[in-house]
Amino acid sequence: MGRTFLDAATADLQLRRGGELVSGTARWLSSRMAAASRDRAAALLHPTELAHWQTLTVPRRATSYLLGRIAVKQAIAALGVTQPPASFEVASGVFRHPILSGLHADPPAISLTHCDAGALAVACDPGHVLGVDVEPLDPTRAHVFHSVTSLTERARLRADPNADRTANLLWSLKEALSKALRCGLTTPFEVLECTELQPEGPQRWTCHFTNFSQYRGTAWIAADHVVAVVIPKRTTLGLALDLALTVEPPAVADRSLTVTRSHHEANGTP
Repeated sequence: MGRTFLDAATADLQLRRGGELVSGTARWLSSRMAAASRDRAAALLHPTELAHWQTLTVPRRATSYLLGRIAVKQAIAALGVTQPPASFEVASGVFRHPILSGLHADPPAISLTHCDAGALAVACDPGHVLGVDVEPLDPTRAHVFHSVTSLTERARLRADPNADRTANLLWSLKEALSKALRCGLTTPFEVLECTELQPEGPQRWTCHFTNFSQYRGTAWIAADHVVAVVIPKRTTLGLALDLALTVEPPAVADRSLTVTRSHHEANGTP
């Protein structure tokens, strides 16, 4: 059995630009934290968020919304934001991108992604930009991933022995780029075309983007999911997200310390 997601994790992104440190953090909340998070929803959600969450009757959507809002608030708390989490809102922009409303200080740049496994939020200095995506490695959706590739990408995929996996990676990298650009899926995926993926280890790849050469993407395979982050190409990312968000199975078998820490963090402590 491979690595599995932690219940909760906070990690420094280790961003640097021009030799200078750029404050940045990632916050992961597994769907296993849903029950503990529901218990603290009134203390962690802004009244507008709480009212909206209470209208969500589909459990999957309600869990995704709740974990995502809490993950963002805990990510920016790790950056030093001390304002009570219920006093500001993670709202939605015109293209459904997350924005911070009601902060007393300049809001950090944020990006948020959800999947059935949990929610991942990243945050950094307000003058910077980043995007994130998490998607399951899903062979049943391979035809979807292939269908949104460009002609150039398809030509490379035809010669790729791991074409379905690569198409999955390309999808996540494009999703992360669309979030960095704040355009969402309003832009055709062909416009977000990736250059050839470059392996940087057994579970890590990087790429650039044909039409957005100022950005670079990094993707990992973690716990049977693709995790992708897009940042400016002159910025470096030191964190290995595949290791920061996951743990070897023996440690999961005895989850007492993880659950204790995760419950403490779900109570609002980053």
